Amino acid sequence: AREAVAAGEQARLPAIAWRKLAGLSVLWTLYAVAVLAWGFLRSSRPARYAALGLLGAAVVKVFVVDLSEVQAIYRVVSFLVLGVVRLGVSAAYQKLRGRQRPPASPLQTRP
Repeated sequence: AREAVAAGEQARLPAIAWRKLAGLSVLWTLYAVAVLAWGFLRSSRPARYAALGLLGAAVVKVFVVDLSEVQAIYRVVSFLVLGVVRLGVSAAYQKLRGRQRPPASPLQTRP
């Protein structure tokens, strides 16, 4: 009986590890979206670029690490969700980028 319990625990370990990896990808994506929003609110170009870099790293991690261990249906769902997130971020970026004020040139700030 003890061996059956140990076998059941070992079978659950990969599922727990995959959930941790997928959760980390979700966390990176949410953090990237938050930093991107903050970058737009503060008109901080470096923050926006860092957020896009983190979002790109999350996408690469999902493709290389997270999807290597899952069943086909979860891969399809992951691709769809990731595609929707990327489309949403790119649409918001284009819309909000157009609202950004251009930086004042040094010649305009002098009296």
